[in-house]
Amino acid sequence: MNLIQLLAMIGIYACVVNVVFIALPTEAARSRATELHDQVAAFIVGTLFQAKFFLLFSCLIGRGIPIQSGPHAAADRPFARQYGRHLAGLAAIGVLHGASIFTGNILLIYALLGLII
Repeated sequence: MNLIQLLAMIGIYACVVNVVFIALPTEAARSRATELHDQVAAFIVGTLFQAKFFLLFSCLIGRGIPIQSGPHAAADRPFARQYGRHLAGLAAIGVLHGASIFTGNILLIYALLGLII
């Protein structure tokens, strides 16, 4: 895992982005902030963290496809079977994480969208 991947994982899974949803009841987390300092904090989290980390994580998921397929293409082996196992593992981790820790998990969505590729 390189530094960019590590930062993306820390940014998403170390609760920087999801701390509001984990710390507050669902109805409070989904309501708009009324105080100025809460609005500023929501803007900073949304602009500096959420937009950047989700984009970075999406790019890493997409970039992993050519990296994983390279050895298969060089050895003239089909890649679809291994990529299917990769997506199944990603979906399983997403379901486990979503059921046990945080319901807003995005890994299952990435796995399902990976089926299109």
